Amino acid sequence: MFNFLNGGDKNLYLSSYVFYILVVLTLYDYIKKSSSNNIKIFFSVLILFIIIKFNRLQEFGNDYQSMLLILLTLSLFLKYFFDNDKNKKIINKIIFFSFFAFMFRIYAIFILPMFIIFLKERWALLTIINKKIIVIILITLISTSLTSLANSGCFFIPIEKTCIDKSKVSWSYQNYIKNLNLHLKSFNTSYGEYKKENKDGLTKENWITNFNWFKYHISTERFLKPLAKTLTIILSIFIIFAFKYRLKVEKSNFKKISFLSLTFLTLLLWLLITPLFRAGGFSYVSFFIISLLILTFGFKKNFELKNLRFLLLIFMVIINLINVNRLYKEVKKYQTSNPFFFTKWYKLNPAYYLHYIDLLEILNSGKGGNVSNIWKIIKKNNYWVILRNND
Repeated sequence: MFNFLNGGDKNLYLSSYVFYILVVLTLYDYIKKSSSNNIKIFFSVLILFIIIKFNRLQEFGNDYQSMLLILLTLSLFLKYFFDNDKNKKIINKIIFFSFFAFMFRIYAIFILPMFIIFLKERWALLTIINKKIIVIILITLISTSLTSLANSGCFFIPIEKTCIDKSKVSWSYQNYIKNLNLHLKSFNTSYGEYKKENKDGLTKENWITNFNWFKYHISTERFLKPLAKTLTIILSIFIIFAFKYRLKVEKSNFKKISFLSLTFLTLLLWLLITPLFRAGGFSYVSFFIISLLILTFGFKKNFELKNLRFLLLIFMVIINLINVNRLYKEVKKYQTSNPFFFTKWYKLNPAYYLHYIDLLEILNSGKGGNVSNIWKIIKKNNYWVILRNND
């Protein structure tokens, strides 16, 4: 209810917190049920990585749920492939979680190569898949598509081909989707940073063509910094387990190489299409690195759950201390300890406040107008549409 009433300025992300807790508890449950030593350690490393990297709920916005579901889905593929747990429930969970990861964010579609693992089961899949899941998927698809159609004239934004022609549906976003996709692709590939350094450089259209962006983007701080943080966290956690359970190098085999090849393919698709870490990168990159380490090395000692519990306690204490320090800095910065101060965010941020006042005046007038020198709002068919001033 609080989210509904006060979510306009800044959200509590309660749904993200629920996902965070449920995914951690689900992975922990798989550790207790698994029979493989390496799989137990894999899930342990993944849990600790999630606790450290995803503890700031608002850092990822609405990408949070999809990234957690992607990690959970990929982990189930690993469990299915290596843990001799080829039961119907695992397959149904994979289908269920991957579908909703895709519904949250389209970049979850990069999971698709992993379904090659089910080729042996292809003739039996229709009998394995729970009929209730099929019904849930169909209802979700239909309801989501119809809602999108009613709001935008497109069955699935931002896929341009799903938009109905504007001559048939007056409120269709068909004319805006191309520019929207251009903006998203250029933003994801650091075009803004490139343009600041090269004012006479490539246009957005040329930038996203033929991977002209690739060399520049992967050398930017925007790409390298989250990559370095991800590697540091995972390797630090892995070293702890390597020290505790005595590391050993294991021989590669076709099964391991096949799985790593599929995980690398999902990573490559992300890198070539939406190479932004908060757009799925933290999931695809972390899963590949952890999988590579776990499948390359083995452990001489058997996994003990009590050691993980101890690490969880230590990590939670560290994370809470970091969060307390962050809260102290925010209280000092905004001169308030009210936990709901952000519902009046516009009063604390002068730049935002000016836009907020402009927006209120325009909405109250019912006529539309300019919110700033960049944005304008127009009313069309009882809908408020936000456009750039030059559109």
